[in-house]
Amino acid sequence: MPYSSSFHFKEADELPSIPDLPDPLLSPDGTRVETPGQWMSMRERLKAMVAFYMFGDVPPAPTRVDALTLSTETARDGSRTYTLLDIVVHDIGGSGQDFAFRARQILPARATGERVIVKNSGNPLEPCPIEDRLVADGIELVTFDRTGLAPDGPAMDTGIYPHFPDLKIKVLGAWAWGHMAVNTWLYTRNPDASSPRICIMGHSRGGKATTCAGIVDERIDVVTSSGSGCGGAGCYRGAADMNPKVETVGNITRSFPYWFADRLATFAEREDRLPFDLHTLKALVAPRALITTEGNQDYWSNPIGTGVTCRAAQPVFDLLGASDRNVVYYRDGGHAQNEKDWTAIVDFFVRVTE
Repeated sequence: MPYSSSFHFKEADELPSIPDLPDPLLSPDGTRVETPGQWMSMRERLKAMVAFYMFGDVPPAPTRVDALTLSTETARDGSRTYTLLDIVVHDIGGSGQDFAFRARQILPARATGERVIVKNSGNPLEPCPIEDRLVADGIELVTFDRTGLAPDGPAMDTGIYPHFPDLKIKVLGAWAWGHMAVNTWLYTRNPDASSPRICIMGHSRGGKATTCAGIVDERIDVVTSSGSGCGGAGCYRGAADMNPKVETVGNITRSFPYWFADRLATFAEREDRLPFDLHTLKALVAPRALITTEGNQDYWSNPIGTGVTCRAAQPVFDLLGASDRNVVYYRDGGHAQNEKDWTAIVDFFVRVTE
């Protein structure tokens, strides 16, 4: 998703105020998108726009990816196998070098490879609160260490950065590329098998990364995020009006400037000048499936704004015949990705891939 594209976008100072959420189906010339074919052209422009202002560059999906087994342990009852892996990307960035990052696979004995959940995390060994449910349903779980792709900080001399010197990659884009690398491995590990159905998961900053990955990699069947808020599933415009405790563009770009393209900070306290909002990111997932989970008391993540942008993205899902594939799940509680969130996501994943 490079922003060095054929499209021309203006800087913040040159843009007018747009108080309401920009209509994703309204072309720059004022005509409306009315067919799926017209949407595909609009989608390319909006993808480039989101890269230019928000995520920065995301490298193309790697084509040769293997998994190196580091250790394997089988559960006493034989129901599942835990495997620690290195995901190995060959010839990264055309450099002739291999690049590896750590992951853990939980493979049910009855798994067919049909359904796989891929989760980004700062700890690939983090427990899954509904592991037994996944095993019973035969759903494979792969959790990868996103910090192996890019550290969660300003340093840009490790991870994938040195392998793509000509791209303006930021942390969320690097983590999204980690999803793309895992997806390539899942698609190519067994040439005789049918294509897997992939659901990606992330919480908070990890949910912002899954949002980015869902836009750039159409091999993903179900895109999910939990408590991703500002820069994820929330809403830029009017965020502080929805709740004074909500995180804003100014908050997030001051605290985590390395997550986003530098331009996003120029919209602090003037989000109304952005030519898109977070509903645009949701629309770019359509017609594939999207579910966001939110805690009603997770005010920083703007659960109200999540509902606003979900509804604003719905016309695109409707246009593409995917009206039932844009969902928000609310529960009581705060900033977490707990058993209820996992259950809602897996229920949705199973339903849309039946």
